[in-house]
Amino acid sequence: MKLKNLYKVLPKTGRLQYNSINMKEYQPIIKSIIDDLINSDEKLSQQFHQYMKKLDMLQEVMEEQGGDISSIKEAELNKFYERVGNYILQNYKKSEYTYNQTDGKKVSSSSKKRNYRTRKYLSEIRIKSYILEVASEQQREIDKAIEEYNKRMENQLLV
Repeated sequence: MKLKNLYKVLPKTGRLQYNSINMKEYQPIIKSIIDDLINSDEKLSQQFHQYMKKLDMLQEVMEEQGGDISSIKEAELNKFYERVGNYILQNYKKSEYTYNQTDGKKVSSSSKKRNYRTRKYLSEIRIKSYILEVASEQQREIDKAIEEYNKRMENQLLV
């Protein structure tokens, strides 16, 4: 329901991307939709919880390094919401109107081509599967980064 309400209030012109100026006031709504979808599905909620654990691990590793990278978790979460938010917005743009044309069999003036406009909304199932895909992909990236960090540390100890 929130998704349909979002689609009703989205601007019809301008750049429809999560971090664009046009979308600043809609970001909390989009984030709320994403959070609701995550919390409404047990499998998705567990996957997101694992993702958050990986982010915590990454932040710990970065803090051990001694860098001032305390906002890495926040940056990665923003990246997650941006990707999913852009997915929602791109699908809104793609499926807002679908045109079906039918050709009349007669050659009279009443047999012109007719356009039927129907609105198609992005389904929750598609968004949930995309959220799962993004969370899994970002977890793999975090695992790879931590593994590379550990290898560098081993190499430094061996030298």
